[in-house]
Amino acid sequence: MLERTFDAGTLAELRQDVLAYSLGAGASQSRASDLVVAVHELAANAVRHGAGRGRVRLQDGNGRLYCQVDDDGAAATGGYIDAAYPDEDGQAHLGPWPARPGHGLWVVHALADQLTVRSGPEGSQVVAIFSLPEARQASPAG
Repeated sequence: MLERTFDAGTLAELRQDVLAYSLGAGASQSRASDLVVAVHELAANAVRHGAGRGRVRLQDGNGRLYCQVDDDGAAATGGYIDAAYPDEDGQAHLGPWPARPGHGLWVVHALADQLTVRSGPEGSQVVAIFSLPEARQASPAG
């Protein structure tokens, strides 16, 4: 399991940790890049629209990688931050996301196999589930 807190200053480290964990869990480079983008979008939302910080938990099992991102703040509006985006080779890069604000959850929904969002005055919790390759599903959970 990968579990850590994050804020605006630790998003780059979080992306590196998510990539390493995803690859170690059996994700292909392409799928690991999907996870990096998705987790970054969720963490960036927590930083910008929540309490300015949050927690991420990744755990693999049953041929899937489960991602939970929590923050303790009420939703806010406005602003931008840089985002990770994949190039044509699937490598993640840091820079302005080539899309309008408000597309973060849309991007995560497009990348994940399942997405659940709960938000209220005490904060938000997002759970995204990603399927791992068929070969990984046959082996014991890591």
